[in-house]
Amino acid sequence: MPRRPDSSIVLVDGPWNHRTVRANGIAMHVAELGSGPLVLLLHGFPEFWWAWRRQLVDLADAGFRAVAVDLRGFGATDKPPRGYDAPNLAADLAALVTSLGEQDAMVVGNDLGGLLAWAMAANHREVVRSMVLLGAAHPLRLRAAIARDPEQRRASAYALRTFQLPRRPEALLTRDARWVRHLFDTWTGPRWRGTPGYRADVERYAEAMRIPQVAFDRIMIQFKVNKAIRNVNGWAFDSQTGVYGTDYLNRALITAIGLGANRIQDACYPTSHKDNDGKDYVGSNKYVMRFPAGELPPVNGFWSLTMYDADYFFVQNPINRYSVSPRDSLKTNPDGSVDLLIQNESPGAMRETNWLPAPKGPFILMLRNYWPKDALLNGSWAPPPVTRSAGATL
Repeated sequence: MPRRPDSSIVLVDGPWNHRTVRANGIAMHVAELGSGPLVLLLHGFPEFWWAWRRQLVDLADAGFRAVAVDLRGFGATDKPPRGYDAPNLAADLAALVTSLGEQDAMVVGNDLGGLLAWAMAANHREVVRSMVLLGAAHPLRLRAAIARDPEQRRASAYALRTFQLPRRPEALLTRDARWVRHLFDTWTGPRWRGTPGYRADVERYAEAMRIPQVAFDRIMIQFKVNKAIRNVNGWAFDSQTGVYGTDYLNRALITAIGLGANRIQDACYPTSHKDNDGKDYVGSNKYVMRFPAGELPPVNGFWSLTMYDADYFFVQNPINRYSVSPRDSLKTNPDGSVDLLIQNESPGAMRETNWLPAPKGPFILMLRNYWPKDALLNGSWAPPPVTRSAGATL
């Protein structure tokens, strides 16, 4: 996976000035050029202020103060974990006009930026002097078209389907450039696609979409630093799941990876990101998780080892198995131990009962335990390590 860039990559040099402006509780990045009446330029998805670089120059030459902003969550603007509903995004932009020292602005919006221009005009009309819209129908007209027009539903499928899955769009946008390339190749016309600079422009947009969300990274680091997390044998075990009290970062961690969870007395979910040598899991390797004889997870209910990809989604596989558990009639070794085989390729028909299929790339393991016994809760029993192996006994 390519290294994630930082926000400095969007601070492209040019005749404009880059500024950070506080508005509605966040730091917003703008590129600004010229003087005169304010023209506020709102980019679409998946873009950033750079989409308006030519218009910045033209508008400044025509006697306007042109300001292209990175919307909340884009480019060098803050990326908090919430606040992405249209009314709040419109409030960001209305506050930005004021923070720029202006009473109102001509608002120019494309795509997502156009929808937010509509929201600004509806909720903050005092700061909208006039509007210019590109590729942005009135929200009520768009809603009606989605409800009644199959062609519009197909055109909006990327948002209606992908964007409704927690963390899925972030995963697609930040893993590499492929999804951004696909969106541009699908949406753009042949005149731009045929220009020499098209591919370089798309790569720049793709790189900007991969800038990390600092707030989310702070949440995920709780796996390592939160006192409620026990780390043993490469497994992170949240000892306060479902009973967080005022530990809001721990609550945020569970929400980020699972939307919610049972109380620790009802279920616990040790999670592993690395093998026993401290190396990230990769499906091209073969791993084994060996339970000594009589040392299967101590539960009153049931347990399972579940496979997730790097973004906590199930992994498609040829046998449609997403977890492995005693319900799979696990085979034991001659000494009574049990090996769970974790790898991308089948270990062979005779050993598939103990096989948990992995993707070819990175993955995450979760050991689900329902109605855990005291030995698991008090730490006297711990999950065994997962080790790289050329083979297992069976």
